[in-house]
Amino acid sequence: MSNPKAAYIAYTATPFANLLIDPRVEQDLYPRDFIVDLPRPAGYFGAERIFGQMNNVDIDNVVDDGLDVVRMMDEDEVDSVRPPRNKSLLEEWTPDIPQAMDSAIRWFLLATTARRLRAGNVAHSSMLIHTSMLAAAHEKTAEAVVDFLDTVRSELANEASAEEVFRRLWEEETDRVMAESFGNRRISFDEMLPHLIATARETKVIVDNYQSTDRLKYDKKHPQTAIVIGGNTLSRGLTLEGLVSSYFVRASSAYDTLLQMGRWFGYRAGYEDLIRIWMSAELKNWFLMLSIVEAEIREEIAVYEVEGKTPAELPVKIRTHPQMSVTSAAKMRSAAKAQVSYSGRRVQTIMFKEDDSRWLQNNIDATRRLFERLITEGHAESELPGIRRGFADVSAADVLSYLDSYKIHEASKSIDKDAIRRYIQQEHAAGDLVRWNVVIMEPLTGEGELDLGLGGKVRLLRRKKMYIPTSDGTANLKAIASTSDRIADLEVGLDLVRQSLGLKASDQLSDRRLLQYRQLRETNRIGVLCVYPIAKESGLGRKGDSLQRIENGRAPLFAADHVIGLCFMFPESRNPKSAVDYVAAPVDAEYLESLEDELRLADELDEAKAVEDEKVKG
Repeated sequence: MSNPKAAYIAYTATPFANLLIDPRVEQDLYPRDFIVDLPRPAGYFGAERIFGQMNNVDIDNVVDDGLDVVRMMDEDEVDSVRPPRNKSLLEEWTPDIPQAMDSAIRWFLLATTARRLRAGNVAHSSMLIHTSMLAAAHEKTAEAVVDFLDTVRSELANEASAEEVFRRLWEEETDRVMAESFGNRRISFDEMLPHLIATARETKVIVDNYQSTDRLKYDKKHPQTAIVIGGNTLSRGLTLEGLVSSYFVRASSAYDTLLQMGRWFGYRAGYEDLIRIWMSAELKNWFLMLSIVEAEIREEIAVYEVEGKTPAELPVKIRTHPQMSVTSAAKMRSAAKAQVSYSGRRVQTIMFKEDDSRWLQNNIDATRRLFERLITEGHAESELPGIRRGFADVSAADVLSYLDSYKIHEASKSIDKDAIRRYIQQEHAAGDLVRWNVVIMEPLTGEGELDLGLGGKVRLLRRKKMYIPTSDGTANLKAIASTSDRIADLEVGLDLVRQSLGLKASDQLSDRRLLQYRQLRETNRIGVLCVYPIAKESGLGRKGDSLQRIENGRAPLFAADHVIGLCFMFPESRNPKSAVDYVAAPVDAEYLESLEDELRLADELDEAKAVEDEKVKG
């Protein structure tokens, strides 16, 4: 810039591209001076609020699963609504309205009617259908939706049996997410029914893409009730007013684009209980991953405030995903090859092969061998202070040997066995992580027991799995460790921890604060390995009921054998070279739609609009 006094401040909800600008280029817009994490307003619905946080259990052992508003569709349905990429096949393609899309459209009519009754007036209400970036596919999908709406209108007007489909959907959904939990009035179906057909008749289907002539417009004097089908324009900042229902199967390979596509993020005052999202299990996992990324970026930014550093001194690290890029290839050019340090981190196993008895038995046997070896070496299971069983002052060699024999699910994104091994070895060479405390995280009471080679059998924990239907028998527990487990090997109460840190009794104890407490009382950097024995049948019901819908998207665990979960609690490193290389797997270009094509088409749209605006001005 020619003016030395110029300043630039940017506000963004997707900072990934900004954080990967090369800070060495002074003329570029890398935020070298400061980054501020703005607090989230109480009424804002973001990724963490909707999808929860993986690997996160609070101090009261409550898992953050997010709101119970996401509904998953079968993979067969995902395939059926995605158009063929071959142009000639696309011309012949005739989409239908499969089960999940049927429910999503009906829910839109129900939720819109409920909003009208609560508010006493008609306001903008929208539904999003986002299946592809192809404009031709949008038109064909719109034709199918229009035909479906015509059928629904006819049924509501002429067939009493049509009411039962809506009644069942309304009562099931409103039981899962209670209006009262947000301070909203609960609307009965009988109150809603007389008004439902009016909503259906007023609903329009709008295609909004770079080829559209009839674009989506919101006018305060003429409230829209619209089902919007689109592609690029819906992922480029267009706000959908009153969005209550989303049907979303579109895949993008970049964090920022995926978040921008999530038009359900925002404020939903007065209808918080009515938002619903239908998507694939894979996309739900991706958005859950993004909620972790966002939380980690906030933690990274908090370091600037605590340590008084600037982004120029300490760049923000962004976790990578094997099937996703952080942002577009053009913006990734300045990104350095990632390194990961486990300094101060908790790393836990959360994914298990529920149906593979040999895989599960391997981890049981590996754990039993570890305990028997420690006892043979002269350790006793009562070496830890307090009531928990466990072993103190265990060698790093024993921990690494156990890690080698323990099986980690290959789909686990947050725990890399080889990287952990190399990190421990590097810390060991620098004189840290030489000794470990091993804690057996059994409950105080419990019916199930497991022989792990100790003086008495180990009592078993009960954990439910995420309700994410898969064909490979994977159970995702989302989290097994609670925040307070950071000090599970110490005989100390949480009130004493707060007192030692100068905190009030009402102050929340985060993992960072517990880590700070450990460092105040320990001169050596000791690792903590927590072992979680989990009952193979954890939750009410029978084997055949294992995938039934339960509260907050959790289902009972019915594993072929008992599950052994692990959590490595690493202290802060004193070794400046503690980081180890981390290499992400390449993106599957054949599976994902091309981000570069999407950006090119969107840019063409922007250019065409600019030309049109210039003609109007002329």
